[in-house]
Amino acid sequence: MATYNANTVREEARLEELENCVEERGVEILGVQEHRRVHTDQPILYHKVGGCSFITSSAWRNDAQAATGGVGLMVSPQARRALRRVQQQDSRR
Repeated sequence: MATYNANTVREEARLEELENCVEERGVEILGVQEHRRVHTDQPILYHKVGGCSFITSSAWRNDAQAATGGVGLMVSPQARRALRRVQQQDSRR
């Protein structure tokens, strides 16, 4: 298990590079912050990247419409099989 402040993985090539690093180092679960991928149509998005899955909550747009924030998990195939579900918390609690 590891964490990574990505600063951005909007581009597919950066995401693939991250997945390659995860596989090379044998990381099963990588917590990613600041991915800056916006997907407002789905609260949680599952994205296949190489052999891993990238599970994200959406980043948001700031006043200048730039993508900001976003957190996610990059999980190995073994960790993905063990995962029951990912659920977004209500931020009003």
